Amino acid sequence: MSDDKPKTEPKKTEAYQVLARKYRPHNFDDMIGHDSMVQTLQNAFESGRIAQAYILTGVRGIGKTTTARILARALNYETADGKIDKPTTIMPELGIHCQDIMDSRHIDVFEMDAASRTGIGDIREIIESVRYKPVNARYKVYIIDEVHMLTTAAFNGLLKTLEEPPEHVKFIFATTEIQKIPVTVLSRCQRFDLRRIDANQLKDLFAKIAGKEGVKVSDDALSIIAQASEGSARDGLSILDQAIAMSGGAKDGVTDENIRQMLGIADRMRIFDLFENLMQGKLPEALAEFKNQYDEGADPSRILAELAEISHWITRLKVIPNLQDNVWSKEAHDKGNEFAAKLSMRSLAKAWQMLLKGMEEVKNAPKPFAAAEMALIRLGYGAQLPNPDDVIKKLMGQPAPTVDSAPAAQAAPAAPNGGNSNAQSTKSIAPQTSGAPTNMLSFPQNSNAAVQMQVAPEIEIVEKKPANNVVALHPQPDVKEDGFDNSFDQYAENLSMDHGDATDDDAAFYDVSDEDAAEFGHAEADVSQLAASDGDHYIYSPTNFEDLVALVGKQRELLLRRILRHEVLLISYKIGEIHLKPLPQADKNLPKQLMTLLEQWTGEDWLVTFDVKAQSAASSTLQEQELARFAAEVQKFSQEELIKYTLAQFDGASIEKIIKFDDLD
Repeated sequence: MSDDKPKTEPKKTEAYQVLARKYRPHNFDDMIGHDSMVQTLQNAFESGRIAQAYILTGVRGIGKTTTARILARALNYETADGKIDKPTTIMPELGIHCQDIMDSRHIDVFEMDAASRTGIGDIREIIESVRYKPVNARYKVYIIDEVHMLTTAAFNGLLKTLEEPPEHVKFIFATTEIQKIPVTVLSRCQRFDLRRIDANQLKDLFAKIAGKEGVKVSDDALSIIAQASEGSARDGLSILDQAIAMSGGAKDGVTDENIRQMLGIADRMRIFDLFENLMQGKLPEALAEFKNQYDEGADPSRILAELAEISHWITRLKVIPNLQDNVWSKEAHDKGNEFAAKLSMRSLAKAWQMLLKGMEEVKNAPKPFAAAEMALIRLGYGAQLPNPDDVIKKLMGQPAPTVDSAPAAQAAPAAPNGGNSNAQSTKSIAPQTSGAPTNMLSFPQNSNAAVQMQVAPEIEIVEKKPANNVVALHPQPDVKEDGFDNSFDQYAENLSMDHGDATDDDAAFYDVSDEDAAEFGHAEADVSQLAASDGDHYIYSPTNFEDLVALVGKQRELLLRRILRHEVLLISYKIGEIHLKPLPQADKNLPKQLMTLLEQWTGEDWLVTFDVKAQSAASSTLQEQELARFAAEVQKFSQEELIKYTLAQFDGASIEKIIKFDDLD
């Protein structure tokens, strides 16, 4: 007996498309955060000033490839009814080429991934094909993604075609590392820097997409996603996609708790509580809160990063009191304004620096939890210390600025039985009526929060006098503008280095001569031009080896600076690439250490190599070159009649230092 029931076909499931692809912009109106680029292109298209090549640069996930496709669509835009048949940035409907271009399957729009096709052979294919006119579009458009991955030969092969392409050819390049593109290529392109998207704009975008998906996402959850995405729309949509899957269609939708658990982030208000305990010096409570957050799944490095973010935000609130930011909740705004009123700029800057140092230690530590805990302990103790200028004023008998406390004065408790002399050696810094903020929080309910400072009973100030046998040919300014000799700080810091068992040779190695100290002072001044930072707080890359050594000194990497001056020979130097020949005593880990530091300081990739067998290296170290120049100057000035006469008047006198009048300012 046969079965007469019709056979049912298995249900075909449509492949899921992630949110980043599903909601990818299709025209310039859909793009967010790049208004200046859109306006420039719109004006260029309307005036007919269309460049032959464009290069788009920026961090990951901000729309470089998408922008390239939209630009290709705009160049070849044509409606089916023929009403619009010219390049335009206004595309109200899909043109006859639009869908194929957006799907990367148009016959006249070529997309090439330079990460996988890097050689001159791939470029030759492009060069040979450009002479043929487009099949059915207005322009042949070549989109090369990750263009910085092309080889030098490939770039050179492209130059001529890029400079004088046929009228029907346009090039669009995309890259995340613009510094690796040869200048000869950049000069032939119109460049657009796509910036990170503002967190508020990202939050609105994610809320809009969540509504289209029919998913409920809390406002706090959207704020966390917007901040975690760091200006990248694609990263944020990937987090949102994962959060929706994690919620599993729960009644409450996606909550901030889901996001925190998924990303290993602690509750922001609990981070505020931790920050408050640290700045009050309540270390037991702070460490207990840190341990609780760690036990609940928060990553130690993320906790420190959140604390750093809070200190940065409070600093901004202090500078801009009426700052509006809908990424932070009203409760967080209230807390932030409270901290901004009670914390000084000095303490916030100190907290920021200590947290950055702690984050670096946690990253490299074998036990991140222990490293993070030590960083918090340092921060908690540092918050209780008075500022150096306050201590100096106190010791000099001048009134020092103090904690900006609540209306009730928080004087130290009176000594029992009317104690006097011994009790007076411990003095409490009283609140200031002017309301100037200082270095730590103080609350009415905790009178012990006042700063305690032990004052020495007697302080003898000894005036430093020059030795009788020292003759200065020209007066030298020993004191900087702030009243402190930075050369002495440099000298003391070098002497404090610990490098294993000390020997006489080691002492000579770490000692810093007066010449080195003075040169370091000049290096600090010279490198000030390099230290101008951009929006991401990076230092501009040094242009030569001498500037590099000056920058290393400016960053207080003193041992590394001495190695570069005394133990290596320069083979070649250009921005991003340094080749050195080490002397036998040079530290073999120097290339790795120097590369890591330069990438942190400049935000660029660097290559530093050692070549022991190099034949083209300099014949002398940087220190030896400086000594040779100094010896030549001494020889020159020794012939001057006045100098010869002066030296003759003092038995055994010699020229130890030469200072130009221009350097006296």
